[in-house]
Amino acid sequence: MSVSYNNFNILHPFREGNGRAQRVFWDVVARDAGWHFDWGLVGRRENDPASIAAMRSNDLGPLEQMFARITKPPAEPLATGVRFSHLMDGEYQEQPNVGYRLSKGDYQTLRVKYSYQMPQE
Repeated sequence: MSVSYNNFNILHPFREGNGRAQRVFWDVVARDAGWHFDWGLVGRRENDPASIAAMRSNDLGPLEQMFARITKPPAEPLATGVRFSHLMDGEYQEQPNVGYRLSKGDYQTLRVKYSYQMPQE
């Protein structure tokens, strides 16, 4: 978890809101894996130095400690009641992180639908 979190921190895709976007994203990933994060237990005083240590010197220890403390089983209530995965509820009819193979019919449908984006043969 700490490696992926660090990689997303390094990418820093947005001018503003990277932390908020990451918390929502990782909450959904954790939920799909059968866990949740108690983000309310982490403040900038812990997260920022842990993120900087991981980025600058590849020291993932502080991030690993942080995630060990905030990762909770779904049955355990969040200490602070802060949860972000609800923002995604109802968006998916199936779990979003589950891969599947396309049938030939599905592939053909998508090929026709997105053919304008494909290089011409």
